[in-house]
Amino acid sequence: MDKLLALFFLTAFIACIFACGCADQNPEGGMSLALVGVIADKPVYHSAELLNITLAVNSSRSVQGVNVSLTGLNGRLNERKTMDLNEGSNQISIAYKLPRCNVCGGIKAGIYNITCRVDYENISSESSVVIDVQQ
Repeated sequence: MDKLLALFFLTAFIACIFACGCADQNPEGGMSLALVGVIADKPVYHSAELLNITLAVNSSRSVQGVNVSLTGLNGRLNERKTMDLNEGSNQISIAYKLPRCNVCGGIKAGIYNITCRVDYENISSESSVVIDVQQ
């Protein structure tokens, strides 16, 4: 079962990189921005544990005021940051303490999709990662 779950996460990650990491361009300024990878530090988490997500973003030039957002966990995760990017490859790390797995105000144990998005002016790029949250 563990091998099957690991294969599922590996397949989802590879599909995410190839399918979702396409570059978006602004035709007016030639600016391109691409969220080329999203990685969680591990595939399985437990209630109230720290989730560390790293985003790989490529930018055709240095820009200021890029909006980065993470959403998911049935609306419980809604992290937003504004940051500057350098020309070329950029790594962005975001930490989030998972809610408790319980009936009152928490989340149910299960598989969750975390959506990551970067926005700059009228350019956006989006990708996601799947995590398993257990009791």
